[in-house]
Amino acid sequence: MSMKEILQELAAKRNRLQKISMAYFAMIVAVILLIFIGPGLPGMILGVALLIFYFVWLRRQTQEYSDKANSERILNGLCAPLKDPVFLGNTGLTVHELEEMAMLPVQADDHGLLIRQGFEGKKDGGICRGWEVTFHYQVGPKRTSYAFLSGTLMTKTFDRQITGMPEWVAVRRELVDETILCRFLQEKGYTLIHPEKAEWKDKLILGLRNGKEIPEKILPRLAGLFAGMERVGAVHCTEKEAAVFLDHRFYTDRLKVRDLPTEEQLRRNPLPERDDVWDFFQYLQRWREEEPVA
Repeated sequence: MSMKEILQELAAKRNRLQKISMAYFAMIVAVILLIFIGPGLPGMILGVALLIFYFVWLRRQTQEYSDKANSERILNGLCAPLKDPVFLGNTGLTVHELEEMAMLPVQADDHGLLIRQGFEGKKDGGICRGWEVTFHYQVGPKRTSYAFLSGTLMTKTFDRQITGMPEWVAVRRELVDETILCRFLQEKGYTLIHPEKAEWKDKLILGLRNGKEIPEKILPRLAGLFAGMERVGAVHCTEKEAAVFLDHRFYTDRLKVRDLPTEEQLRRNPLPERDDVWDFFQYLQRWREEEPVA
């Protein structure tokens, strides 16, 4: 679908909803007049009918308009550098897959993970994906003692296995209670690394499994990623896939019926960290070819 057709479809949906909304609010005024001025019973019956109409149809249609605008913004703005981008919506990642990734603690139950506005596409020898995510993990002895993490999860599945890359994870210290995080990493088979450099010791917790050490020339790039973007909460890498979690960073907005996005707005990238994260993924693919960063 061309950009012109997308804008025309959004405009048609918006105009239709505006007309219905105007009629709806006119009926609300009529209900108020009937209740306080005219016979109250007809007004109450009409009011109940309007409430049912709002919750059953009008609110859903308004949400669908907002979701359509956001999906086009994701595909044409955020996913512009990707080849064959696809809007995934609320699919493409499960709580058990997140738990198996062993990047951050997550409670693996039916309500342990909420994902929305997912996308995927091809880029630089792999499949890039992303979601807005919210998940919880247990912080106390009681089953109701939970803490939550919310933000954007970006992943890349490499077309070719990165030979020699061990599995490792790096987490910003203030993201998760240190005791809980260290216990989680050890339960998942990670060996905790205690680097000598102060910038690592004060800011990051590192874990390593299925390998002897994190490649030395990756560490400066990893440090630069955390230093350059305050929202980077965690990074995970294996020889097959890499992932970055951006804490409290989101890329969608709720649009009201009166808002009609322009072509410029649909093509704008709503995630400032996008290119730096994707560049880091590409560097991981080529780390054996790259020179160490000074």
